[in-house]
Amino acid sequence: MMRFSPEQTKWLWSGSIIFIILVGIYLVLSFPLSVFDHSVKIHPVTHYPPGESRALSEPDNASVSTDEMENFILSLKNTTPGHDPFLSSGEQDWKNFLNTLKDQPPHLDGIIRVENQRVALIQSSRFREGEEVSGFLIVKINDKSVLLSKEGKTYIITLD
Repeated sequence: MMRFSPEQTKWLWSGSIIFIILVGIYLVLSFPLSVFDHSVKIHPVTHYPPGESRALSEPDNASVSTDEMENFILSLKNTTPGHDPFLSSGEQDWKNFLNTLKDQPPHLDGIIRVENQRVALIQSSRFREGEEVSGFLIVKINDKSVLLSKEGKTYIITLD
């Protein structure tokens, strides 16, 4: 193995350091400025003498008090039942879709007789009259249909 002279070693180390510095400068300059533009604005904290404290939620230039804002939000909730004013329209549509699915009765797979009683095959399970499936109460099992009830509404599911 060849050994380097002290002069060559000094030049190798100097070249390596210069190369690392140049690569660092290249990387810093190659980033777009938008990467560094995500600064957070910090509001200064003002200390008040004892007895003169202000609520942090009420800045000097506020035109609406917190009571008025709370009343406004409560009025929104009261005028549109079930609507959250902070949901986007897509999130509200998804929530409405899930609610309609929740109100859909389950699929009837079949009806069989066991010991002179009808048994409904719903979602690959057996159910008798008076039992619940997915929040629906089975009221009556007929030869080709099942009568369900949920929250005062009645549903009839039939065999396909």
